[in-house]
Amino acid sequence: MKNFVFAAVLLVSSSALAQTNLKDLKLEIPAAKYVLKNGLTLIVNEDRKAPIVSVQVWYKVGSRDEPAGRSGFAHLFEHLMFNGSEHSDTDWFKPVRGMGGTAINGTTDADRTNYFQTVPTGALESILWLESDRMGHFLGAVSQAKLDEQRGVVQNEKRQGENRPYGFTYERIAKATFPAGHPYSHTTIGSLDDLNAAKLEDVKDWFRTWYGPSNAVIALSGDISPADALAKVEKAFGDIPPGPPVVRAKEWIAKRSGVQRDVGYDRVAQPRLIKVWNVPSDVSRDSALLDLAGDALTGGKTSRLYKRLVHDEQVATSVRAVVDRGEIAGQFYLTVDVKPGVDVAKVEAEVDEELARLLKDGPTQGELDRARTDMAASTARALESTYVKAAWLLDAESAFGDPQKWRDRLDVAFSATPVEVRDAARRWLSDGQYVLTVLPRPPFTVAGAGMDRATLPKPTPTAAENLPALEHATLANGLKLIVASRRAAPMVTMTLAVETGFSDADAALPTGAAAMTVSLMDEGTVSRDGLQISDELRSLGADLSVNGDDERASLSLSTLSSSLDAALALFADVTLHPAFKPEDLERERRQAIVGVERARQQPNAAGARALRALVFGADHPYGRLTTESALTAFTREQAVAYHKRWFTPENATLVVVGDTTLAEIRPKIEKAFAGWRKGSVQRKAVPEARATTSGLYVVDRPGSPQSVIMVGAAAPKWNVEDQVALNLFNDAFGGAFTSRLNMNLREDKHWSYGVRSSVGMDGRGPRLFQVGAPVQTDKTVESVLELRREFTELAQVRPLTADEIAQVKNDTTLALPGRWESLGSVKGTVVDLAYRGLPDDYWSSFASRVNGTTAEELSRVSAKFVRPAEMVWVIVGDAAKIEPEMKKAGIGPVVRVDADGVVLK
Repeated sequence: MKNFVFAAVLLVSSSALAQTNLKDLKLEIPAAKYVLKNGLTLIVNEDRKAPIVSVQVWYKVGSRDEPAGRSGFAHLFEHLMFNGSEHSDTDWFKPVRGMGGTAINGTTDADRTNYFQTVPTGALESILWLESDRMGHFLGAVSQAKLDEQRGVVQNEKRQGENRPYGFTYERIAKATFPAGHPYSHTTIGSLDDLNAAKLEDVKDWFRTWYGPSNAVIALSGDISPADALAKVEKAFGDIPPGPPVVRAKEWIAKRSGVQRDVGYDRVAQPRLIKVWNVPSDVSRDSALLDLAGDALTGGKTSRLYKRLVHDEQVATSVRAVVDRGEIAGQFYLTVDVKPGVDVAKVEAEVDEELARLLKDGPTQGELDRARTDMAASTARALESTYVKAAWLLDAESAFGDPQKWRDRLDVAFSATPVEVRDAARRWLSDGQYVLTVLPRPPFTVAGAGMDRATLPKPTPTAAENLPALEHATLANGLKLIVASRRAAPMVTMTLAVETGFSDADAALPTGAAAMTVSLMDEGTVSRDGLQISDELRSLGADLSVNGDDERASLSLSTLSSSLDAALALFADVTLHPAFKPEDLERERRQAIVGVERARQQPNAAGARALRALVFGADHPYGRLTTESALTAFTREQAVAYHKRWFTPENATLVVVGDTTLAEIRPKIEKAFAGWRKGSVQRKAVPEARATTSGLYVVDRPGSPQSVIMVGAAAPKWNVEDQVALNLFNDAFGGAFTSRLNMNLREDKHWSYGVRSSVGMDGRGPRLFQVGAPVQTDKTVESVLELRREFTELAQVRPLTADEIAQVKNDTTLALPGRWESLGSVKGTVVDLAYRGLPDDYWSSFASRVNGTTAEELSRVSAKFVRPAEMVWVIVGDAAKIEPEMKKAGIGPVVRVDADGVVLK
């Protein structure tokens, strides 16, 4: 099944919503629909704001169509479609990235399989040639070798999913809630046995049955007219023969009765309570009404369950209610992450109380109004994206047979009454719930010594798009203001970026305190508490977020332009007057402590923590980790002092992007921040990293089906001279899907679902070059050896080839047209320009700098960042299985550490 978030409104005239002028908003996706002679359906949305087109092809086949014994086959076939066709027998990503394609991928769910990418307008005919070639000319390119390769990749994807906390729950819920033989009674990823049983002839039969044009829909959204799109699609796809008629289930809700309970255990930091009801399909009015019921329960901080469980009683850290929608049935999920140490049964009783109250009285009119405003605002944001528009149109066409039906759920939402929502909830949530409780796995172990088994003991006596033009201004108080005007959507987004000093600038400030201080800022001000802030934001159709680490802090606001004045006043209040109330501090402290423990349980996060500590060491600011003791030591007085010290106007830059101009926004900013006074900011330089030598460390995770390899070393500070060459090198070596490392371990060896390199710690100090490789446990040693070989051969034996360099240059430059499609992407780029001190026209000459970068420059930066003799290796996995194999291979010595990089005795 799927869970797209459809949020939209046509024309709203409710007086209850007049405060945000929603009645003036008209949000729509103009689209034309055609059906070719061979049955292929085409949907076209013309959007000229950027010279790009989102191209998406949906095939009406998913895991629900798999025969018995072939679970996972639809998803396996999706992978095979990326391995080439008869006239382009190469990895799909290479030619698509080579034409400037971005957002390239495919997905499979129970109902459909889709393939998508966004390309520059000039590459549209090229991508249609490729898509039509794999629709009409696939069988001649598929082979047993390709099937075996992708089978291994998919099996690693399954292992990776099961290795995540709570990963087992998806399969358990599918089997428990749908009867045997129901199309939704197994997961899309399938079983390892069924994947192993798939044969080449199965692949060919699947293609012949399901992948004809008469069972497909293509959508184009972007810089193309319907007439031009029709001509191009007919030219590319018109000669492909239609497929055979297919038989598919139409509706099978499988309504349940009574209560069924399961309890499972996993490597998790906190219990999770999951309640599931089988409900009607996507096309049902009741499905949309249940969305509103879920919003009343968990939509926002003033929702019933969030306020009671998370804010007031603090017995949970998160709550979510969502309708998982499918074409033949749906499911209503209610999920609660219970705080460690709290009785799950007590929390469930409180959940049941709030649900019973909703079933008795329904939601209030205010709750419905807030949900509607939220929907309008999220739709205004989403409709910037050609990808989203194409996906919404396709989803509606697949479910309803009409692309404009994407608005139906919103029609229901904006016409629904509290009584209708109550009655729908009564019909479907009064009976038939499945309850799955996931508990942390007990820390069982074995005794150091057992009994003497040689002799029976004798008994003894028993005892007890391109960047818009930027406008700059500096206000009287020193606040720097940068404005980029873009009128494509009735939205304004802004980020206040503040440079802060590292924790070593104040020895008394514990690690993690800076992030906690910033996280508290939207939890309450002198005049508003956190719930009032949340409620006001929802009523305005606005989002406010805060983010901080030890070197940078930011506050971001996104709002409907009609609500700008009120939203800006709230934004300024949060910035200037945070209350740092003791009770808010304690709640955030508990949440942060749970987050630390959760990070230690998650394999990738555990490996990243250990690697950072081992590379930089406890004496360096970057090597000091956030821990429970550090968070416990943090005081309110330190938060107040931190805010006073760093949040001064001359130390901040406000970047504004959207439906405004400098002339329009400056008076509003000056009014909102009129009381902000200059301060005096001094910061210490971040020291250089220590010298390290290569070492191998293991974080034990008994029973883990995968090993997560994290390897890295300290790297030079950011500098503009190296950055272009560094990005090109990283993409070619390990940063992109088609990179050398990923193609080796994933595509050639199929030992991993994906390998990536990156350059992190991107502040004012040294950085961290690292490679992350989750691999199957029995290939851990082989993967370490392969990565070592790649590192050592890079400098002299096998530097980047001319073809590899040309490919990443091409990929980088041709992807530029879609780089700034959204307001958020423009804003992020401008914030980075300001932080780095780069000129406004930096990106205008970027392509020429990329193309002018030489192989010698890439070799120079690779030598700086890939230094095998200094690489620190961290492996998170089952030590009992991997350490003996390392010893046999002569790899070592191996040092056992915990997730914080502390050596274990």
